[in-house]
Amino acid sequence: MPGFIVHPGSSFRYYSYYLEGFSRSLGARVKFSTEGMPPLLGGKSGLPVVLPDGGRVFIAADDHSTVDPDWLGWCHVYGQVNYDAAGAPEDPRVISIGPSFGVRWRSTPYLAAYVIRAGLASSRWRDVPARLRDWGQHQRERSTVDAYVPGESDPDYLFFLASWWDRHPEANADRVLFMEAASSIPSLTVEGGFVSSRRSLVAPPFPHGPVAHSTFLSSTVRSVAVFNAPAVHDCLGWKLGEFLALGKAIISVPLLRGMPEPLVHGEHIHFVDGSPGSFTEALRLLRADVVYRKQLEHNARAYWERLLAPTAVVNRLVAARRSAPG
Repeated sequence: MPGFIVHPGSSFRYYSYYLEGFSRSLGARVKFSTEGMPPLLGGKSGLPVVLPDGGRVFIAADDHSTVDPDWLGWCHVYGQVNYDAAGAPEDPRVISIGPSFGVRWRSTPYLAAYVIRAGLASSRWRDVPARLRDWGQHQRERSTVDAYVPGESDPDYLFFLASWWDRHPEANADRVLFMEAASSIPSLTVEGGFVSSRRSLVAPPFPHGPVAHSTFLSSTVRSVAVFNAPAVHDCLGWKLGEFLALGKAIISVPLLRGMPEPLVHGEHIHFVDGSPGSFTEALRLLRADVVYRKQLEHNARAYWERLLAPTAVVNRLVAARRSAPG
């Protein structure tokens, strides 16, 4: 069976989503090599992939919008999660691929074998025990992509859970205002809040402990709506991808990074200006107007299936490679 080659230093936590897509779309086995590749500046910075036909794809799923010139020079196609049209080089190889999220590998024994093989293929094989612990924790904490199934929303219930960013207070502001607005609606049952680390210097409002990911999914599915705002470094956070995959009615402040195709207000998403009144108005609308809420839910999931699902992203990258010169 022909295989596709990945850099052994790429982070499984950040790139399991795409590995899932390549495995499903190509039906090929993962191999590891760094031959002919520039240095990778940390496992989070990218996933270099050599396709079975020799095509070279680089995926950047970190929080930044900067395009790495060394990897752009190496690849035929550069897939950028946090695409910034104003700052991106004028190069047709750079394409916006939209948000992803961490997923559990379908087989834990396969993941263990993946980690060991990747370690043996790299110069940092001594890191294998630490990687097994780290990625094993990721495997326990996350869900498979097949667990993202839309369901029935409850107009009297809202669930929202987010990380509290101690060092990036700007990423907290809109989320706090949303929770305050939701909590001000007497007939709406609100659950959730902010999860902070033990090292957090500032106690968050609406403090909440971590929950099992299966609980996060089921509570989010039940929620009448969800809220999205730019995350650290103005990036597209994992939750936007998760909300679209779950087919949710999404209330969002404007996005600061590009999507493969625009999310259209009233069709895929409900945009607000970020004022407390805009949050309250949006929640009241989505609770009262079942037809509108279901329209947003259906179109959000359809957008994800067409453009953001792991196989959809990989198919777009492979198609872009076939039309690229070289």
